[in-house]
Amino acid sequence: MTSNTNSTNSEENSPNYPSTNSKSNNEKTQIPNGGLIASPHGQNDCIQGQEQSWGSMLGTGEMVVNGATVDLHRSNKDVSVPVKVPVNCANGLEVMKSMGLVPIDNDDFKTLDRPHVQELDDILGLAWPALDHGFVRLIDYMGDQEAIIQAARVSYGKGTKSVIEDTSLLHYLYRNRHSSPFEMCEIKLHVKLPIFIARQWIRHRTASVNEYSARYSLLDNEFYLPTADKVACQSTDNKQGRGDVLPLDKALEVIKILREDAERNYADYEKLLAPEDQKGFDVARELGRINLTLNTYTQWYWKVDLHNLLHFLSLRIDSHAQYEIRVYAQIISKILKLWVPDVFEAWEEYSLQAKTFSKSQIAVLRKILAFAQKAGLSEQELTQYLQIQGVKGREAREFKDLLIG
Repeated sequence: MTSNTNSTNSEENSPNYPSTNSKSNNEKTQIPNGGLIASPHGQNDCIQGQEQSWGSMLGTGEMVVNGATVDLHRSNKDVSVPVKVPVNCANGLEVMKSMGLVPIDNDDFKTLDRPHVQELDDILGLAWPALDHGFVRLIDYMGDQEAIIQAARVSYGKGTKSVIEDTSLLHYLYRNRHSSPFEMCEIKLHVKLPIFIARQWIRHRTASVNEYSARYSLLDNEFYLPTADKVACQSTDNKQGRGDVLPLDKALEVIKILREDAERNYADYEKLLAPEDQKGFDVARELGRINLTLNTYTQWYWKVDLHNLLHFLSLRIDSHAQYEIRVYAQIISKILKLWVPDVFEAWEEYSLQAKTFSKSQIAVLRKILAFAQKAGLSEQELTQYLQIQGVKGREAREFKDLLIG
């Protein structure tokens, strides 16, 4: 237990307690316990006696110690003077200055407001149910749509913000696979999911993951059981997918087998870990866990940037993905829509609802267009038809270049 009792003399008598010489009177000045370091550039508005932490002041200049000005010049050499800086200071700029760091005085470098999305702030920490015992929680996020735009326009330099409208720029970036601006945004989720879904999920390797450890802790007696309408036979045309749903009586029998196996294995898991005086085997947790079924629930924190999140969703929300992971992807896609709505729209337009064409398929499309032009279709009519479908401007030119070659 940590004591909050102040010891007035302990730090003053310590040989490591900070001290420095004043240029004006050459006397050693000590900073008493709880004293404040005030910057000569402004008032320090922290309360005396707040929690303190060690820091150091680098460079030259002056600082104020309990009302006494202390010169930091030492024969024109940089010095390092340990000082106490209040952690809970209301003005971080003054703390930085007190440590010898002065910001560049330039109109291009002004203080920024931290990006935040109110819709996400409203749901931080809330859990959205998934399957029978799972959930998805938003824990934190970094950046918003403006962060993507800002990162993209770094490439252009000054004076380009009005060249492309923000929404159009986001669409252009996504459509042309300029991925790095989207990597400036990140999101962190707390997810509870069955182990067999976690094994699929973890294949998306460009993320940071910290999973609940069954080596240190006991797993809960919770396991996933599909509903009868999700119990299906093996697909005949998809080696990794489901086919027709089983008749109800057979589906219920399958669910019963899954439940009984999971319950029996968990009971054995508890027996393996229980100490000998409780008629157990006192097996190490890291070994006892191997008896559990794959439908046992685990949990993790998953942090990913926006670019890789969009890739994850494109694959896992697709109709060919396993139903159970699609449930999680659909929840996350709704969080995505709140976070970056214009990016969600671009992802939906150019990825989720889009199709790509091979070289041979494009050649066929060009033949079809050539026949249509011979039949009297003009380029102006093609442009008008594209505009009716919402394809215009740069995107329309790109599409015509694709078809005409």
